[in-house]
Amino acid sequence: METTNNEKLEGIIGDSRLAFIQGKYKESLNLAKSVLSLDETNPDAHQCAGNAYMSFGDYESAIEHYKKALENDADNGDRYFNLGYAYASDNQPVKALEMFAKADEVGCSPNVVGQLYKIMAMLCFDMHRFNDAILNFIKSEKIIGIDMEVLQRKALSYSMSGDTIAGIEVANQMKLLAPTDYLGYRIAFNILLQEERLEEAEKELDRAER
Repeated sequence: METTNNEKLEGIIGDSRLAFIQGKYKESLNLAKSVLSLDETNPDAHQCAGNAYMSFGDYESAIEHYKKALENDADNGDRYFNLGYAYASDNQPVKALEMFAKADEVGCSPNVVGQLYKIMAMLCFDMHRFNDAILNFIKSEKIIGIDMEVLQRKALSYSMSGDTIAGIEVANQMKLLAPTDYLGYRIAFNILLQEERLEEAEKELDRAER
């Protein structure tokens, strides 16, 4: 049975994906470009090219290819996620959040959703949007489970939003999960110090030393 042109292109895209997984980023990019030379609207080929450019740290080129992938497959939430991730990597947090919000609205594949909420939370935290950060950290935890980095940022977000009780609770959770790690005690100490609860802060230091 004769192979159709679309099947040939899909085969090359598959080879591009495999090359990327194997760390052969230049080969992956060249294969993606060979598809685009025949079908410049192919969203999967643009996706592969964008992935390769991301691996090179060429975020501007990655963004352009992710945009084209999205233009030709606008109902795919993963396309919005990838473009948002590229914007975040290129230090464009506002655009990144716009794309992530759209990805959440359209719907992403299961393996993407947890990371989507985590990255949204991190961006909100860095932008001092602490209430939004908390909501997204909670959503992320429901999907990817316990993450010490998430717990740390969540505790600080509660503290910065004025909910010191919740911040201390998260810090205590960190102590239970990693009793030999100083981080939970340090966060609890800083929250108490910020509230000028000096006696309780000193007790946290004593507990950490023990």
